[in-house]
Amino acid sequence: MSSSPRTRAVHKTPAKKKEPFALHRALPSFFKPSAMDLVLFSRQLAVFLRAGVPLVPAVEALAEQASNPTLRDTLYLVRDDLISGDPISAALGNRPAAFPRLYVDMVRAGEATGRLDTVLTQVADQMERGASARRRLMAAMLYPALVILLAMLMVVVMVVFVLPSMAGLFREFDTELPLPTQVVLGVAAFARDWGLASILGFIAFVVFCFLFARTPRGRRVFDRVGLALPVIGSIARDAIVERTTRTLGTLLAAGVPLVQAVELVRDTTGNSVYRRHLDHVRTQMLQGEGFAEPFASSKLFPPLVRQMARVGERTGTLDQFMREAADYYTQELELKLETALQLLEPALTVIVAFMVGFVALSVIMPIYSLIGNIK
Repeated sequence: MSSSPRTRAVHKTPAKKKEPFALHRALPSFFKPSAMDLVLFSRQLAVFLRAGVPLVPAVEALAEQASNPTLRDTLYLVRDDLISGDPISAALGNRPAAFPRLYVDMVRAGEATGRLDTVLTQVADQMERGASARRRLMAAMLYPALVILLAMLMVVVMVVFVLPSMAGLFREFDTELPLPTQVVLGVAAFARDWGLASILGFIAFVVFCFLFARTPRGRRVFDRVGLALPVIGSIARDAIVERTTRTLGTLLAAGVPLVQAVELVRDTTGNSVYRRHLDHVRTQMLQGEGFAEPFASSKLFPPLVRQMARVGERTGTLDQFMREAADYYTQELELKLETALQLLEPALTVIVAFMVGFVALSVIMPIYSLIGNIK
């Protein structure tokens, strides 16, 4: 472990008694620490280290105040490893369910350079940006999802319950049903006769797609299709570029060697197409080539990023250029998401209005025909 006072563990702190067995230890996946749990832990540990508090009492204090039960128990185990003489990176790396590999490797780099507090702050900043973006996206999608759900519920009630009960009345008065009514009644009859089979078939199709997507070939197919989709594909590409450049810049700033940083970034892309390209980049680097040219050999990354990689490698400031590229694509991504959501709302309004209007016409038109026949 580094001799820096920021990363030195004190081994004189007595170990606490083993914590009793708890349900969340048997079912850790139900209580897995969230990204914000790790953000809070990282920031607080960085504060302790900057204040000169040794690692063992710092981790113990954070364990005592942790609200997540799995994180609390994990930190007690980390404290025990520190007392046994393990470095903090090894203690965290022994708990991959709580601390991802990327997190552990950045901590290890901070250890080696004596900048653990700074690296922890950088990790927290990156994780917080990702969590904040996910929250904003979920909040923005909530209203359209509710609108679609309520519209579908109303249409189902009208089609399955209201209109079929009125159909007998229309036939009794020998009223000719308008085309919209015939279409809706046909849909209702299909749902009654084949609804269960259709639902089971749809579930089987979803299960097949899920299982196929878990195979290497299936993952490649779905990843390629996702990148090729209009609007969604553009947003996905920008998200991958932002995450890749942000992670690479943060790793390099933390002191992680470039080849290892590329390997770690490869595992965070979430897309097999980009992962294969970064595999190629890493292979070329191991064969003695630089980073920028293999990186720029594919058009997966925009020209701006490819050029910034070349300049950054040539000037020895690749970490800075990658973080600047990430800042730019963060703004681009937010703008595209905002524009897409602004277009989504009127599009949903038109679709919902058409669905509700068509069903309403299928009910109102035969009623007017029935009144005309009675007169």
